[in-house]
Amino acid sequence: MNKLTWKVVRPLSDETPIKKLESIIGVAIPDDYAECVMENNAGYPSLKAFETTAGTERIFNNLLSLDERKDVNIFNTYESVLDATENKALLPFAEDPFGNYICFDFSDSAAKVVFWEHETGKSEPISAAFTEFLAKLKQAE
Repeated sequence: MNKLTWKVVRPLSDETPIKKLESIIGVAIPDDYAECVMENNAGYPSLKAFETTAGTERIFNNLLSLDERKDVNIFNTYESVLDATENKALLPFAEDPFGNYICFDFSDSAAKVVFWEHETGKSEPISAAFTEFLAKLKQAE
């Protein structure tokens, strides 16, 4: 198991933003993500590198904030990605340093984790679940 820690976190005081997000997207947020974001909202992980299932190395910069008062937040980002992609089942929850997003893909019954590239609008599978994604994180080289 990796030794993941979080920096510059802004914990949520209650579940109101999570409930609002679920209402907007029309599906339940995975419990493991909800638990993580409650404590680590807008946080930066200590382990940043991960690979997609195709073997492409990517970087996890930070979780998107669920605080609507922030300029960059999950609600605004969701709207932007929704406008830019054909896959309307994507919910970005984190970003890389280059304008791309790590998203949940709700196309199937389970919320798979994918990497969405803003320049191409295409996504690459990462893992079948959020906890599995976190377990893949490693030190960037």
